[in-house]
Amino acid sequence: MKDTLFIAPSRAFEMKLKENGMKNVVYLPHFIDSSKYEFNMDIIEKGNVLYAGLLYYTKGIQYLIQAFPEILKHIPWARLHLVGEGPDRSKLERLAEELGIEKEVVFNGKVPRSKMFEYYQKANVVILPSICMENSPYVIHEAMASGRPVIGSNIGGIPELVEDWKTGFLVEPGNPNQIAEKVIQILSDEKLLREMAVNARKRVEEKLKVENHVNNILRIYKSVS
Repeated sequence: MKDTLFIAPSRAFEMKLKENGMKNVVYLPHFIDSSKYEFNMDIIEKGNVLYAGLLYYTKGIQYLIQAFPEILKHIPWARLHLVGEGPDRSKLERLAEELGIEKEVVFNGKVPRSKMFEYYQKANVVILPSICMENSPYVIHEAMASGRPVIGSNIGGIPELVEDWKTGFLVEPGNPNQIAEKVIQILSDEKLLREMAVNARKRVEEKLKVENHVNNILRIYKSVS
């Protein structure tokens, strides 16, 4: 019997809680209902690269923008779509202008949640270039449920979700060269893109089922009742 129990949706967060003196911590990953996300490879927009989330420098978006001139050398039709708002938007817009890629970097602002399905469907790859510790970013769950590969920073809970070379790629935080290399690799290889897309969808269907989460959380609640 335990008086208090903390639930951590990532192993990284579980470790941090324990490091800070919280003894009764149990790991329980998030779930996602993949049936609500269409998996259709035929409506991808060629060269579409997507970031979805808050526009903070700690999210590493500046490194994604810095990577884009190199990406455009190899994939001239590539476009970076940023979905979301935040206090660093104006700085990021200026960075794109300074690099001469303001036409290729599209700031879409905040969009209704219902419209996010369209952005995932049009994307070739979803990028999460964070330089801060992430817990279990739901954007990765949604991207993989949509059958889209993810390029994410090797930090916090991201590597627990993104399987390198299988459902996407892991890159070192703050490294625009690695981001560019991996984006170019995916956009240049349709076979690789499709394989990663299938693997991503399969992972959420098998590992992040709603029923598994419900059964586990009921078991956890019973343990502290």
